[in-house]
Amino acid sequence: MLMYPFIFALCGFIFIFYAMYVENKAKKDPNYRALCDFTPNISCTRAVNARWESLLGIPNTLVSVFYYFLVMVLAYFNMSQFVFYLGVMGILMGFTTLTLMLSQEKIFCTICASSILWSSLIAYFAFVG
Repeated sequence: MLMYPFIFALCGFIFIFYAMYVENKAKKDPNYRALCDFTPNISCTRAVNARWESLLGIPNTLVSVFYYFLVMVLAYFNMSQFVFYLGVMGILMGFTTLTLMLSQEKIFCTICASSILWSSLIAYFAFVG
């Protein structure tokens, strides 16, 4: 088993479930402030409700749950090459979403930044084995 990629994917998985919780809470209560809301422009609550929060109608949080689950399964079965490429793909998708949020919505997406961190650690430790 690839221990470190598995652990970092589990961390990302847990964080994404928190993001889903924030998303649901914010839809029910417009005044809700999450732990990851630091300023009006550094906010996970605004990010999960932004127009770039979904890809082809599928919420990014749902895509992320599938991504981290897949990484955990592949890491468990010691498939380092697939885990590495998924990590790189996660980095690229995280940067894309972060760039869209910054340029279009003027929001620093803390969820996107943490996703880049987890994916970078996953790719690194899958590469070094």
